[in-house]
Amino acid sequence: MISAGWKVFWLAAIVLAASLGAAQYLVPDVVPVGYAEEAQPSWAVLTAFALRAIELTAAWVAAIALRVMLGAWREAGCVSPYLSMIFSENRFPLCANAALRVRIML
Repeated sequence: MISAGWKVFWLAAIVLAASLGAAQYLVPDVVPVGYAEEAQPSWAVLTAFALRAIELTAAWVAAIALRVMLGAWREAGCVSPYLSMIFSENRFPLCANAALRVRIML
C-alpha cells in the first residue's frame, strides 16, 4: 500500500513538471484567461487553460498523496525517536521509551 501511494505522488509530480514545461514551450506568453491587453489566438488561450487545469489538478493530487503517505508512515511506526521528545510521552509510548534510552545512554 505504501509503495502505491508513493507511485501516485511521483506520477502526479511528473505530470505537473511535464505540464509546466509544455506550457512554457507551447504558450509562453499567453494568459489562460480570455481577457488580455493584446488579442490572443483562441487556440493558445484554450491550450494555456487546459495546461493550467492539468497543472493545478496534478499539484493537488501530489499534495494529497504526500499528506496521506506521511500520515501512513507516521501510523506505521515511530518516525524518529528524537521527535517523540516534542510530543507527549503518552501519545507515542514506544518512541518515548527509545528517547529515554537515548538520553540515558548519552
